Amino acid sequence: MGWKDTKVSVSGLNANGSPVNLYAGSIQGFTDLPGTPPFDRTELYTYWIAKGLFDRRLFLRFGKQTANVLFNNVVLGNQDLPSRTELATSGLIVPSLYNNPTLIGRMPVGYNAALGLTVRWFPKGTGNTYLNYGIFDGNGAKWGYQAGLQAPWINNYLFQIAEFGVRWNIGNGKLPAKFAIGAWYQSGLLDTPQSVLNTVTTGSDLGAKANGAMGMYLYGTHRLWYRKPWVNPSGIGAFYQFGFSNSPASIIHQYVGLGLTAYGLLEKRPHDNFGVGLAWAKPNPTKNPELFLLPQLFPGNYGGNPLAQVETPEVVIQLYYQFALDRATYLEPVLSVIPKPSLIGNPATVAATLRLIKQF
Repeated sequence: MGWKDTKVSVSGLNANGSPVNLYAGSIQGFTDLPGTPPFDRTELYTYWIAKGLFDRRLFLRFGKQTANVLFNNVVLGNQDLPSRTELATSGLIVPSLYNNPTLIGRMPVGYNAALGLTVRWFPKGTGNTYLNYGIFDGNGAKWGYQAGLQAPWINNYLFQIAEFGVRWNIGNGKLPAKFAIGAWYQSGLLDTPQSVLNTVTTGSDLGAKANGAMGMYLYGTHRLWYRKPWVNPSGIGAFYQFGFSNSPASIIHQYVGLGLTAYGLLEKRPHDNFGVGLAWAKPNPTKNPELFLLPQLFPGNYGGNPLAQVETPEVVIQLYYQFALDRATYLEPVLSVIPKPSLIGNPATVAATLRLIKQF
């Protein structure tokens, strides 16, 4: 087969953080950086080999990897025709842009990469239509299991996901757009709020686990307007998301996300962008779905007492501005508002975040 169209990658990771999403009382999260403990870790992150076949119509990748490189990644934008580059859909920091909340605890993302095989097929060879499939070590779905810190382990816990997507251009202005829809299945016995509560209080799940879980999602990105068509990429774009899973083992059962992004609208700041987004999540109808989270965040110190009676959906509203310090460095302040955080009920949470971003 030779080495043509072959890539090999090895990466390491060092992370130092804290459970800020819990501090905010958010069940879906307002920031994408922290995960589950340990929050301070150094690990061999990913290692994989990828091969393009049949004139680059088919791509295979095998190794330890994160699934959101190919699946449910709303940030990966469409090709902007004036600049011939891929513009990120948004600079929002909500986790849902990379991992639909109905997939929390299922898809290997963040610092918990997993061994897997992914297949990407472009039927027409142009990249405008694609079909992705992936199968991964699914042990990360186990309560407290950290795939990023463990050697690959293949057993009856498997995570499978497929996504179909299409790109096109709208109108005389050739406004780029993308739509994708996907479905997933997680095998194995999975924890539910009741099984975790039973384990914490009695030492046994008492048969309350669920046998597997499944769900679906869709998302779209659209350029709405070019300020200077065919001159530069300044203008306005939008995205939308939806997710659904009715499994008793899913922490979020329904999700809707929306956002707008403005690119280069300030004449003297052509590389800045800013935006607003809304994330709506309906928790597991069990009264206390936070039982999925708290025993992991406070191992050995959580006695099964709920924080709040989770009965209503949670909304996260977020605004950001990315100041371009140069063409590859950005300073980004973010304001997040959660009117009624699901983990604590009231009062509302307001969080301010500042990020320095360097692209390589």
